[in-house]
Amino acid sequence: MNPYSHLAIAAQLEPDIRPTRREEYYWGAVAPDVRYTARTRRRHTHLQPEKVVGFFEQYPSLESFTQGYLVHLMTDLIKFRALLEQRILLWPLLMIVSGRFSTILLETYYIEKMPLRVEFSGTPNPILRDLQIADDHIDAFANALRPFATAPSTQTALGFLRALRPGSRRVEVYARAARLIERHRYLKSLLFAMADMNKLNHQILAALRNDEILKQTVFKL
Repeated sequence: MNPYSHLAIAAQLEPDIRPTRREEYYWGAVAPDVRYTARTRRRHTHLQPEKVVGFFEQYPSLESFTQGYLVHLMTDLIKFRALLEQRILLWPLLMIVSGRFSTILLETYYIEKMPLRVEFSGTPNPILRDLQIADDHIDAFANALRPFATAPSTQTALGFLRALRPGSRRVEVYARAARLIERHRYLKSLLFAMADMNKLNHQILAALRNDEILKQTVFKL
C-alpha cells in the first residue's frame, strides 16, 4: 500500500485508538516504509505483528508510535486485489492490469476523497534505531514524505516516490497509470463507481476493526 493510503486509514481509525500523541501515531503509521531510504529488505521493517505488540512493554514511552506502526502492518496484510475481484464489473480490467493497479486506485481515491494535512514527527527513536535504521535515513524519508503528507496530490505523490527511488522503472509505471487516471476525470469516476470505492474503504476498516491483534492492543473499548 502507498503512504497516503496508510495515513488516510490511520486517520479514520484514530477515534477508535485515541493516541495520546497524534504526531507520533501518524509517524508510526508510515515508518515501516523507511526501508526505502535505508535500502533494506521489506522484512527488516515489516515485522511480524506479534513482535511489534511486544514494543508496548519494551518501549512504553513510544505507545502512540507503536499503535501507528501496528496499524500499518495489519493494513498491509489485507488483500486489496481480492477485494477488488469481488466486483464483477472489474474482472475484464483486472485480467489485463498489473497487481499495482489496486494500490494506485486506492491511493488516488484517498487523495481525492479524503484530503488531509497530516503532521507527523518524523524523528528518530529507539525502535527505529534498534532496527538499525540510521538517523540520516530516517530524516531523508521524513523529509521526502512531508510535502506529500501536508499537501496530497498526484504531483506530490510522484515527487515522494521519485525521491525514494530515483530512476525506478516501477515508479515510472506508477506515474503513467496515475496520470492516466488523473487526466481523464470521467474514467476516474467510472473506475471509482465500478470498484465501489466507498464500500471498499468500509471493508478495509471493518477488517481492521475486527482484527483480534488490534482489538487486544490498540482499540480503546
